[in-house]
Amino acid sequence: MSSTVNNQLAKIQKMKHLGRVCNDFYIGSVRVMNEEYLPVWKGENEQSYLTRLANTSFTNMYAPIVDGLVGLVTAKEPKITGYDEMDMNNVDMKHSSLSMFGKEVIKKSLNEGICFVVAEKNAKANRIYLKTYSYRHLYNYIVKD
Repeated sequence: MSSTVNNQLAKIQKMKHLGRVCNDFYIGSVRVMNEEYLPVWKGENEQSYLTRLANTSFTNMYAPIVDGLVGLVTAKEPKITGYDEMDMNNVDMKHSSLSMFGKEVIKKSLNEGICFVVAEKNAKANRIYLKTYSYRHLYNYIVKD
């Protein structure tokens, strides 16, 4: 592979790690947070660390902040015209309104740093719908192709 492709893959790999960290913090699972992110102190023995691990809890302040920002952006229902083939009450063929879909896109963007939205056409249903792709999809596409 060329060095340009290798550099791009390295950047996407870094995004993948950072996105995982943000998702872990958003979910706020105490088990995940403690086991993955609680560092061992210098000179700390294993038993002391395990005791500290069992007694440490992480307060999830990240999720309420993200949800609050999403709420600010989507406080008013968007009005879109010119998409006659798209059902605005089911924009993703998963029964999400445009507002609900927008909230998920913003949340993914904040947690993962990037979110791609595409308009695709379902030939069977003969309609256009919106779909999101994350860097994981892009990374898999680049690696495969």
